[in-house]
Amino acid sequence: MLHHAAGDKHEVTEVYNLGNDFYYDFLADPMFYSCGVAYDSAESLDTAQKRKCGICCELLDIKDGDRLLDFGCGWGSWLLYVAENFNVECVGLTISEEQLKYAEARIAKANLKGTIRLVLIDYREMTADTYGQFDKISNFEMSEHVGIRNYQTYMT
Repeated sequence: MLHHAAGDKHEVTEVYNLGNDFYYDFLADPMFYSCGVAYDSAESLDTAQKRKCGICCELLDIKDGDRLLDFGCGWGSWLLYVAENFNVECVGLTISEEQLKYAEARIAKANLKGTIRLVLIDYREMTADTYGQFDKISNFEMSEHVGIRNYQTYMT
């Protein structure tokens, strides 16, 4: 796949707009579409996902006052975890309308609307002029939608 904006939008729409109930059937809570970290086979998916988030916070050195940008924010699970555990400002980007709606509802329910902002936008349209600078940037399982030819543009 050549990975251009229109093609990526089509692919993501086909896959991630299948319906949140479809994904909930195998992701359950916390609706995180990437691996977790389990130390024991008896641990729950929720425990493994929370552990992964904690490890990622340590690796990124997340601290109060940070601004965090998450590419491909999915159902908002990572941003919710960070905002619930740190005094941070989070911005999440997605091109999936279904995921955006689901994540926005979760953010409202958690009373974090002022802390987490979600934007329906392709990463190629993201500019510092519009969204400012960030202290930390994250990406969970989104880079496969970028394509190797676009990695330099993506990282820039």
